[in-house]
Parts: sequence; structure tokens; C-alpha cells
Amino acid sequence: FIFVNRFPFAVKPFYVMKADDTWARSVDLIYKGEEVSSGGQREHRYDVLMRQIEEKKLDKQSLEWFTSFFRYGAPPHGGFALGLERFIYKMLSLQNIREAALFPRDIERVLP
Repeated sequence: FIFVNRFPFAVKPFYVMKADDTWARSVDLIYKGEEVSSGGQREHRYDVLMRQIEEKKLDKQSLEWFTSFFRYGAPPHGGFALGLERFIYKMLSLQNIREAALFPRDIERVLP
């Protein structure tokens, strides 16, 4: 397991907190050469969040469903996600990630 700490903010989503002008407060967990978890500190300040939306040249109105909550204040927070199928796929050295999924999807099967 290897943690990669901080990524350029330019490649991260608008809701990730900046560490400085270049770097984002984010982390990836790499296992056998594959990202199995991604996370970071989220931006909780409404004014900063809106500036970052502008910086990324995104439509503020289409993101109002997300940003309206922050207008009234939000605590500092972070999050992460674990790719369970990716982890199992790498742990068991499977040939295809679909072998690790309970309901794998492909061009012929979209629904379980």
C-alpha cells in the first residue's frame, strides 16, 4: 500500500480544498499499482466554493443543488471512497475486474 498525498488542484473537482495555490488536500491509496481509495478534505466555505466553481469554469446555476447547503454554513469535513471491486480484483490477482463484481456491467448487460 502506498499513499499519494496532494495532487494539483487543476485536476481535482471544484469541491476539494486547496492546500495552497497549486496543490489540493487530497490523497489516493495505491495497491499493486491501482488506485483503490481516493479522498481528501472538502471545501466547506461557501465563498471559496463559489470562487473555485468560477475557476473551473463551471455553471453555478447547475451546481446550486450542491452549493445551497453551504450558504448557511458547514463544518470542516472530508471524505473518501473505497473501490471494493478494485481492491478484490487486485488482492486476488483476477484477470478482469468484472470477476470481482457481484453484478458486472458491460455493453450487453446494464441492469442486474
